[in-house]
Amino acid sequence: INENHHQFDEIITCWYKLSTYLTYTEAAPKTIAWEHIDHRVGGLVFLNLLRKRYSRLKGIIALTEESKIFYEKIHGNVFKISNIVGDQYENFEFNLAKKDNTILLASRLDPEKNVKEFINIIKEVDLPKDWKVMIAGTGFIADEVQAHAERLKCDNIQFLGAIASEKMLELYTKSKIFCMTSLGEGLPTTLIEAIFCGNALVSYDCPTGPSEIVNEENGFLVPLRDKQMFKEKLDFLVKNPSDLAKLMQSAHIDANKWKKEIILEKWKFVLE
Repeated sequence: INENHHQFDEIITCWYKLSTYLTYTEAAPKTIAWEHIDHRVGGLVFLNLLRKRYSRLKGIIALTEESKIFYEKIHGNVFKISNIVGDQYENFEFNLAKKDNTILLASRLDPEKNVKEFINIIKEVDLPKDWKVMIAGTGFIADEVQAHAERLKCDNIQFLGAIASEKMLELYTKSKIFCMTSLGEGLPTTLIEAIFCGNALVSYDCPTGPSEIVNEENGFLVPLRDKQMFKEKLDFLVKNPSDLAKLMQSAHIDANKWKKEIILEKWKFVLE
């Protein structure tokens, strides 16, 4: 890039380490750092030292408002643009009759995703017998998470393992409630995909992202680690089908503000 940047008007980098590296090169003044993650990723060295070098770049694109505020202390040319979720979600036609009584969680099975706590919550919720729980994803503590569910005798939880992206649409199509218990995120695209498919959301208010997606039109935003409230919201939804149906419908409508045509207009503004 340093040798060939003269051929290009602008360079957009999608990895914070590459963005940082380019601050040491002649390409810096034409480079826009497109941050796909929370600004805290990379540890204290990047947070307190290396990200300050972004001031040498042409601009920064952040995923969330919190990250945008952080970068505005470093640079005067900062924009907030979310990711595009894809046509298969935007073209989804909501049909309640095709939905099953399913609670879905899709996540890496790593500690920061806090899935064991989700299992604890499910154990405490008095789910009707016609409801089931699906967990999609894998990770380096997958065996530990499944063993935890077995110890608690959560027989209504089904572990699906790794799911191809094109198969996720089928899961969203069948489920009614989508949950997230993460301790930290960037901008969790799964929440956006879920509302496009008419899922009601129940999510912890972790840094960063859920607070910019979850609202009264699509679900419940629960204070981080408040297991009792998370349990109460889930319990309310599964035992009040008419309220759940209304929330699912309004969630599908609320997803319109995440459509690609809106996001592309922001990109046009940045690049023109």
